[in-house]
Amino acid sequence: MFTAAAFHPAGSVCRLSSKRSLSSGPLLGVQRPVASRARSHATAGKNSHPNAALPVRGQSEGRSHVPTGQRCIGRRPVSAVSSTAPASSLNSILSSAAEDGLKLKPKPLRTPAVEQESFDDAAAKFDWTAHWYPVQFSDNVPLDQPTRVTLFDKHYVIARRSKGGPVALLDRCSHRAAALSEGLLTPDGCVQCPYHGWAFEGETGQCTNVPQLSPGAMLSKRTNVQAFPIREYQGMLWLRPSGDPAEVNREPDNAKELPGVSELDREGWVANDFIRDFHIDYTLLLENLMDPDHGLFAHQAPYFDLYSANKDHPMHVTLTTNTDTNDAPLIVATTTAVEKLTAGSPEVVKKQEKEAKGKGKGKGEVAVPLRSTIRFQAPVHLRWSRLDEAGKTKTFTAFWAVPTGVGRSRLMLRFLRSSGTWLRVPTWLFSIATNAFVDQDSYLLATQQAYTLGTEALALKEKGKKGIVLKGSKQDDGATVGRGSPHSEEAAFPTKRKNVFCYSTPSDSLQMAAGRWIDNAVPRMPRRTVDRLLTHSSQGALVDDLPQSKRESVLDRWEGHTKVCASSMTAFKFFKAARTVLAAAAVAGAAALLAYAVLRAQMASAVQLTAGLATVPSVLAVGFIAALAYGCHWIMRKFRYIHTEAVQRKQLSKIAGLTAHLRAKLSGATGMSAPKMGAPTPAVR
Repeated sequence: MFTAAAFHPAGSVCRLSSKRSLSSGPLLGVQRPVASRARSHATAGKNSHPNAALPVRGQSEGRSHVPTGQRCIGRRPVSAVSSTAPASSLNSILSSAAEDGLKLKPKPLRTPAVEQESFDDAAAKFDWTAHWYPVQFSDNVPLDQPTRVTLFDKHYVIARRSKGGPVALLDRCSHRAAALSEGLLTPDGCVQCPYHGWAFEGETGQCTNVPQLSPGAMLSKRTNVQAFPIREYQGMLWLRPSGDPAEVNREPDNAKELPGVSELDREGWVANDFIRDFHIDYTLLLENLMDPDHGLFAHQAPYFDLYSANKDHPMHVTLTTNTDTNDAPLIVATTTAVEKLTAGSPEVVKKQEKEAKGKGKGKGEVAVPLRSTIRFQAPVHLRWSRLDEAGKTKTFTAFWAVPTGVGRSRLMLRFLRSSGTWLRVPTWLFSIATNAFVDQDSYLLATQQAYTLGTEALALKEKGKKGIVLKGSKQDDGATVGRGSPHSEEAAFPTKRKNVFCYSTPSDSLQMAAGRWIDNAVPRMPRRTVDRLLTHSSQGALVDDLPQSKRESVLDRWEGHTKVCASSMTAFKFFKAARTVLAAAAVAGAAALLAYAVLRAQMASAVQLTAGLATVPSVLAVGFIAALAYGCHWIMRKFRYIHTEAVQRKQLSKIAGLTAHLRAKLSGATGMSAPKMGAPTPAVR
C-alpha cells in the first residue's frame, strides 16, 4: 500500500485537502488561491498547464486535481508571508505581488498536524535501527576472518564462516573491552578475543570459553556480548543494528526488507562493484547523490545534463511511503532525458539524429526520449536510470550511502548492465575509473561539512540554552537520540535545510525533497550528539584547520578504498611485486649492456660496428622492460592519493568551454559547439 505526495514545478495547479485557500509547509513555495488559479486557467485554457504532459499518479492528463493528502512544491522555494495575516488579505497580497512581479520573502506558514503528509510522518517517526544496511561486499570479507564494520559511530565485528552463515557481534569484548575484530575465528565458528582468549558464539554472542577458568565453570550473563542480525544477499553483507534477540535468527524477506537490486535476482544481469569510505557526513553524501546539476561542472560530464531539469523539461518529484517496508519513505524524481544546458549545439543535434536513425525512425521523425529517473529508498539506497516507454533499461547505477558516523560515511556502488555481459571488467580496474570520478567532487563536499555540521551543533546548543530539550531514548552507549512528536518544533531539524542552502534551480525540487527527509529523520539518528557534530565542524575556522577535512585525507584512496577492497589490494600487491622484478631486470640489463659496451670499445672498428648492431635488440628489450616497470608504478599510484590541487585545476579548466556555450545561448548566438568535456565514466549512465 502506498500513499503519495507530489512535487510540481512552480506554476502548476494543485488543490489541497486543507480548508485553507493557501497551504505550505517547511519546504513549500507560495501558491495562488484556488479561485484566482481557476480564473487564470479559465482564461489561458487547459492546454496552458505547464505540467500537462506530467500527470500525477492516479491523475489523467490535462487534469489539475491532486489526490487528497498531496501537496505541491515549486522549483523555486519562495517563503510564505507571516501566518498572522488573514487568509483573504494574504491571498490578495500574493496575487497583487505576482502581477507586479514583486519578490516576497515572507516567513513560512505553519501547517496543522492533521494536514501533515504520510511522508513527513514516516520520516519523523523513522527508526534507524529497524532497517538493514549493507556494510561490505562479500568478496571483500575473507572467509573465517573477523572484520570490523561501523554504523552510526558504533563498531561491529562480522565474519563469513566456511561452516555456517555470517555472524555479527558488538566489536567489544565483555572482559576488558578489546576489539574482537583483531582476533580470530575458532574451528567451531566462535569469535575469539586476542587479548585473553575469551571466545563467543557467533549467533548469540554467548561466552563459550574462558581459558583461565576450569572446564565446565558457570559463566554469568555479563560475559556475553551483543549479537546482531546479519545476512548475505546479492554478494553483499547486510546488518541490522537493532540488537533485538528475536531478530537475530529471523529470516528477512529479502525483496521487501533488504534494499538490494531486484535485477540481480534474474538471469542476464552483471554488476561492477565499488566501495569508498569518506570523511563526509551522510547528509552531504546523500544530497550529492541526488544532485544532477553538479555533474556538468564538478565532473565535466555532459551526460548529467540528461538528468537535470529546466522550465521546458521540469523535474517531477513524488514522495511516497511503503507500508511493506516499515513505512520507509521513497522519493522518485523523473524528467525527460534530453539535453538542457547543452541543447542546440551541433554535437547534440548530430547525436540526436543518430539516435533517432538507430531506433528506426524515418527522416523528420523524432525518437521518443527516455525518462531520466533518480530513486531514493530510505534510508540509504539510490538508483539512477534512464527508462524507456515500458519502464525498462539496459544499464543503471545503484548507490548505498551508508552512515558510518557523524561526519563519516561509506559509499557502496554498483553499475549494472544486461548488455555485453560477456565482458567482465575486473573490480580493481573499475575502481580506478570510479575513484577518479568521485575524487572530482569529494573535497567540495568536505568544504561544506565544517559549516553545515557546525550550524547544526550551534543550533542544538542554542536550544539547550533556551530550555528546549529534545525528547529521546537512551542508546546502549548512553547517547540520546532526538525523538519528540512528529510535528513538534523539538523534532524538527535544528536548522532547516532550506535555511542552510539557497534552492533556486529547476532541479532543486529534488534537493528540497532530500532536505525534507533530512529535516525530519536525521534528528532521530543514533549517537548524533552535539559533541560529535563539533568534532567535525570548524566553528568559524578555516576548513583546512580540521585534520579530517584536509584534501590529502578526504581524497586518500589508500585508506578510503584500497584497504577495504580486496580486488584493489590484490592488484596493488601484484603490480608492486611486478614493478620490483621488472625494475631489477631493467637495471641488470642496463648494467650488462654498459659493461659489454666498455669491453668492446677497445676492439677493431669493424668488429665494434658489428657488435654495436648486435646490441640494438638488447637495448630495445631493456627499454621495454623499464617501460613495463614504470607502467606498474603508474598503476600503483592510482590506489593512493593522486587527485592534487593541480589536477583539480586542470580539470576545472574545461568548464570555460561550458560557460562560453551558455553565454552564447543567453545572448542568442547560434552555431556554437558544445564543450567537449571528456568521456563518460561508468559511475552513472
